[in-house]
Amino acid sequence: MTKIVRHKGKANSVYDLGLDESQAEMLISEMPEAEREALQTIMREARAGKTDLMDLLMDSMWKHKPVSMEQFLTDEFYLGKSTKQLYKPLRDDLIEVFETGNYNEVIMGGALGVGKTTIGCIGMMRNLYYLTCLRDPHAALSQSGGKPIALAFINKTQRLAMQTAGPDVKNHLDLSEFFREVVGFVDYGGNGIGIGPLRAINGKVRKKVEYHKICLIFDSVQAPNLLGKDLLRYMLDETNFSTRRKRVTDDPHVVGAEAYDLVEDTYNKLNKRVSSRFASSGPMLPFTNWLLSSKTDSNSFLERRIRKQPKRSFIRERANWEVKPEGKLSNRMFQVLVGSELLDHKLLSPGEAEAYTQEFLEENKAYIIDVPMDYHEQFETNINSALRDLAGVSVNDARFYFDRKDAVAKVFSDTVPTVFSKKIWTYGDPYKFLWETVIEAFEVKVRGGFFEKKFRPIINPKAARWMHIDTAVTGDRMGISMVHIYDWVDVG
Repeated sequence: MTKIVRHKGKANSVYDLGLDESQAEMLISEMPEAEREALQTIMREARAGKTDLMDLLMDSMWKHKPVSMEQFLTDEFYLGKSTKQLYKPLRDDLIEVFETGNYNEVIMGGALGVGKTTIGCIGMMRNLYYLTCLRDPHAALSQSGGKPIALAFINKTQRLAMQTAGPDVKNHLDLSEFFREVVGFVDYGGNGIGIGPLRAINGKVRKKVEYHKICLIFDSVQAPNLLGKDLLRYMLDETNFSTRRKRVTDDPHVVGAEAYDLVEDTYNKLNKRVSSRFASSGPMLPFTNWLLSSKTDSNSFLERRIRKQPKRSFIRERANWEVKPEGKLSNRMFQVLVGSELLDHKLLSPGEAEAYTQEFLEENKAYIIDVPMDYHEQFETNINSALRDLAGVSVNDARFYFDRKDAVAKVFSDTVPTVFSKKIWTYGDPYKFLWETVIEAFEVKVRGGFFEKKFRPIINPKAARWMHIDTAVTGDRMGISMVHIYDWVDVG
């Protein structure tokens, strides 16, 4: 089981090894009878210092006994050549995922450039490694063997899936002696079938490779190529950047909002496909799904998924500087106040953080982060983009579009009359337009000696007006604004 710990805007999972007696009994009771009897036999042998049944099971299951994740990453016979530059935090994460806990899902979020796609592809290669080590993958997974077992790499479009994951997969397969020589692949090319490792033709990686009816598929988030496939596991990349058809939130207080987007729909369908074809693989076959994306806003798919407190998910969200090798960044730090809807983000001057008490920060749902001086220019230029892209913090949508709220605030004045009787109006409430506060009537003589009544703005009547109407298609709030150029100021 995992517990999710949130600290300064990022979520991370902690594996809880402890099981009380009732939990252990529940897990054992849920096993099929044959598995339960085998477990009881293994436990009796273990108490007697024997491993006969365990050894027999391992020999009957594995054609190649799997090596540890650490050896898989460091030994050049496996992925050692293609993972030499892998950041240490990512290496440690992979070892924990496949060696420490019984995880079935990995969620990697946070900043840009922290290696989310890199670690996801390696995780999928480990899934492939387990499959190719099995003596009979279909029999081990209770499949008839009539169709390929599929591992899918999914992005917003198939082209993106091939451009992002494809080169990594190709690199791992080409540089690994295990995959290149021991396993071998059937490469389905446009001009026929070639035997050998996955290779690029005309600079493009293949969409699918198969080995003893095991296939790798690169697909779009709508997953048309997965129909009819026996999908075992998948990597869903850039989950927060897929198309939304409705405004998405899990806040029950937001009226009219629907918790739906395309990637969530795909996620649910993929899991149904996996569960309908494959029973739980258990700790001896620790296959994992991978959900990857950089931060966007607080109602993105990964944020909602994490808030559901998944029990067997490994979760990591990191800032860009948290994965960099030691010595690559300055030891000098500056501080940033990460605000909320109640408080603006702010780049703090030296010593200014002392003015913010813990009580004040908690009351305003804010916190202060330390950032290496190497990133100071980016935060000074655009604090919202820097928080999202570099610190890996979700940024409220409105806050992201209005980076300099102090400059925007100067445009507004309580002394300027408005046509609206209320600044914020809820449908059904009393309301009226106060036309007389913003326009005045005048008459214009027209042909025939008649006079026509017209209206003009009281302030700057000759200035052109521009109007914007937000019709709230996404289900949030409707807005109306009208502006004109009042004056020009030389800003140098």
